[in-house]
Amino acid sequence: DKTQIAFEMLSTKLIRSHLERFKNLVNSWIHQLLDRITSNDSTILRRSAGLPFAFEALLKGETSKSSYPLLKLLITKLVDIAGPKSPYDAIPRVHAINILRHLIRNNVIGERTFIFVEDMFIMALDGFESSDWAIRNASLMLYTSLIGRVLGSATHRGQTTSVREFLAKYPTLRDYLYKKLILATKSSKGHQLHPNLHPILLLISKMTPSS
Repeated sequence: DKTQIAFEMLSTKLIRSHLERFKNLVNSWIHQLLDRITSNDSTILRRSAGLPFAFEALLKGETSKSSYPLLKLLITKLVDIAGPKSPYDAIPRVHAINILRHLIRNNVIGERTFIFVEDMFIMALDGFESSDWAIRNASLMLYTSLIGRVLGSATHRGQTTSVREFLAKYPTLRDYLYKKLILATKSSKGHQLHPNLHPILLLISKMTPSS
């Protein structure tokens, strides 16, 4: 914990420095960490061990005035690494999913991730169709965290989100869910359900019916 706090303080000072060579250090460290998780000698540890906390510490220093360029860079890279079209094997993909989940759950950084909600929901749902158990398991945890971040925050404020409101807010996800739901209902036979069917129904069940 003390290491993370110290790292966070250092990155904050560097990000807010007036000298470009100091500001660029954090960007360089993020790329080095990304290279680490995609390297051939990367191994799976429980929830990726300290990697998510390292990324969190590097991002905490960004302010709203900067529009969070490092966060945008990182999430874009992580979604590419974790997605079904990724050139990487299971281990880097699991690391990327675990890091995304950690960032979403963070009280400070999580509020800044809403512009990536659609990409992350789609990536998580695609992960349910993976043949690798570790990817499916990590995708499940990410998906649950996304539901909590997107719908749980409204519930905490005493508000509810209707299906219509949710789909209007996320049109790309709306089209994806529709296609997947049609596919899932057609391909499910007897007790053999399509892997996307239950997650999609779970998401819908968390919302109120549209009037």
